[in-house]
Order: sequence, then C-alpha cells, then structure tokens
Amino acid sequence: MRFGLLHARGKVIVVVMADGVDPLETAVPEFCRLLLEDRCRLVLLSRYTDAGDAASIPASYRIFQALFRMATMKLMGLPYRDTTYAFRAFNVDFVRGLGLRSDGFEISPEITFRTFFAGGKIGEVAGRQSRRVRGVSNFRFAGVVRGYARVLLQGIGMRFGLASRPAAVDEEPSST
Repeated sequence: MRFGLLHARGKVIVVVMADGVDPLETAVPEFCRLLLEDRCRLVLLSRYTDAGDAASIPASYRIFQALFRMATMKLMGLPYRDTTYAFRAFNVDFVRGLGLRSDGFEISPEITFRTFFAGGKIGEVAGRQSRRVRGVSNFRFAGVVRGYARVLLQGIGMRFGLASRPAAVDEEPSST
C-alpha cells in the first residue's frame, strides 16, 4: 500500500482486495462522494454497522476484530467499528503526509489512527463483504500480532501524548 501511495496520481485511492470480496458497486460511489463532496480524508467500509453484514467473516476473524475494536474504542477513543478492514478509500495527499511506517496488514488501522489523531475527517459506509471468489488469504494471526500490537500501542501513545501525533495535512492551499 505504501508503494502505491507513493506512486499514485490523482486525489483518491480506493484499496481493493484481489480476492473479489469487496462490494465495489455499492461502496465505491459512496466512498468518492464522502471524499470529494464531504471532504473526508478517509472512508472506511464497516462490516459491523448493520446486523448481518459480518455474517460472511469467519468466526476467528470476528473474535480478533472484536478485541481489536474494543481496544481502539476504549483505549484510544475511536468511534469506528471496522478499523482493520483494508477496503477503504482516502485522500492521497492527506495520507501521504501521515508518516506511515507499516509494511503489513497493520497498515489499515495505522492509516485510521494517524488520520484520526491528525484531525482528518473519517467517514464510514455500511457494507458486507462476500465470500472469496479467488485466491487464498495470506493473513495469519501469528504473523500479524506484532504489527497490530505496535500500531495499537502507537495509537494509545498518540492519545495520551506519549507519542507524537501526525501533523494535520491539507492538500488545498487556503485562498488569501
């Protein structure tokens, strides 16, 4: 994701999974509306907004996400329901300025945490992922725990002033 962010052209990036699970037809137009019209800096797809949207997520993932979500809500004060899902869209210039460090799956919550603590507006779109239509997941809990723990601790540090918050970035110069 960081490579794509560095080389992207345009104002908006939509991160899409290659396995065909993302609801592109319904979510992408709403992502773009929120980014371009409502000036959101990040838009998340939340699979936990409407009852039943999480039904296609394997139980082990739902447990992991519930624990992670509880930690982000209680320890960091984030009101967002689905910070781990990579299907999202964001303002390229804003996110380029956040100083992202992650190279693994944990980059998704890192983008959310840094956007939140930089004061960027975050939108949510309710949605449901479908069943995988191709490929095999590379996500392994044992392989991601360290990265997720690191970004969680950094987020807690940002909330309580123990780690520096990213500076707010505005891609449009103010008119004077």
